[in-house]
Formats: sequence, C-alpha cells, structure tokens
Amino acid sequence: MLWPALGFGMRAGGQVLYLTAKTTQRSHVAKAFQDLVHASALGEEKLRAITLRRKEEMCPPGHLICHPRACPWLADLEERLEDEGVLDELSRAVHLDPEQIVDACTPSKLCPYYTARLLARQADLVVGDYNHLLGA
Repeated sequence: MLWPALGFGMRAGGQVLYLTAKTTQRSHVAKAFQDLVHASALGEEKLRAITLRRKEEMCPPGHLICHPRACPWLADLEERLEDEGVLDELSRAVHLDPEQIVDACTPSKLCPYYTARLLARQADLVVGDYNHLLGA
C-alpha cells in the first residue's frame, strides 16, 4: 500500500498522509518507508518522511502555552532554526522520528513540536495518529 500511495503522491506533486492507530504501526510504516527508499532507484536524495507526535509529548517546558511571548522556545523560532542550522541538519534524514527532532532542538531551546510541523511541509510522507487529525 505504501509504495503505490507514494507513487501517486509524487505524480500529483503532493504528499502522502499515512494515519495509524498505534505507535507500533507508525514505526512499521517508517521502517517500510526507509526500506523502500534504500531499495528504490530514486535513492536517498529524493524522498523524505516524518513521523509526528502529539504536542504534549514534544513540549520540553511542559506547559503547552504555545505563544512566543509565553514560551521562549517559540520566540523567533524560524530565524533561530536557520541560525542554528537545525532545519538543514534534519532535512537530510530519509525519515525523521520525533526523538531525532527533540534531540536536535533541545540544546538550542527550539520548539520541537513546531519544528516538526515546519519539516512536515517538506516531507513526501507524513506519518501520524489518526486521532489527532480527527480531534479525538
């Protein structure tokens, strides 16, 4: 299912949103994506994927007050991401999992959740929990 969906997404110039019910399913999709990319003629330069996680699980301060005046991790986020080179570093990965994003953002106190959202815009495959999409 994944390969045909990616092919369609590439032909249509869009991205594939793969929704799962469980964390283990998300890790299986990520592994399948990595295997497909490594085995394909496209190589690792073409396709990118990201797995998203709930904000509550990616907020280092833990207060969930997501406003630049209330949270220094969000203040001037895009500028600081560029200055620190975090987006460039993370953009090279074939698949980004939430832990990689948290690890890259934490030393510079950059918001991992919103960084993941920015990176998701560039991804060919976005893997996430269907409950978050549906607002459950």
